[in-house]
Amino acid sequence: MSIDTRAVSRSRIDRAGRYLSSGNDLTEEGIELEDVFDAYRASHLGPLSTTTLELQRLLHGFGGRYYIAQRLKRKPQILRKLKRLSVRLTQLQDIGGCRIIVETNKGVDNLIEFISRNISGSQKYRLLRTTDYRERGARQDRI
Repeated sequence: MSIDTRAVSRSRIDRAGRYLSSGNDLTEEGIELEDVFDAYRASHLGPLSTTTLELQRLLHGFGGRYYIAQRLKRKPQILRKLKRLSVRLTQLQDIGGCRIIVETNKGVDNLIEFISRNISGSQKYRLLRTTDYRERGARQDRI
């Protein structure tokens, strides 16, 4: 069964998240809620692919080697997060994500400089913040 999540209320989507993260046995309603959950998760794939393509366009002319990875969070991880954080499914902001992977720290610096230079004055993009976690093993930037 294919569900159009645009026709499903946010409260129904949140109910699906609550139901599935609670570990209840699947009833007939539970199976329907699982379909709602799966459709909601899948609805993030289109915007994620669009974002990845836009990143490719934005990085045209970068000159360094990079790889853009995208992923939808897997269902068990979403359910664990819902249970752990006691949040609604529609509140989760990391169901889909992409990252730009470069080989070296210098590559990270060059990439951030390139992106910053190319979006300065842009009507479409702005750099909200840059947080450097390299000392702890990761870097996170939000555009």
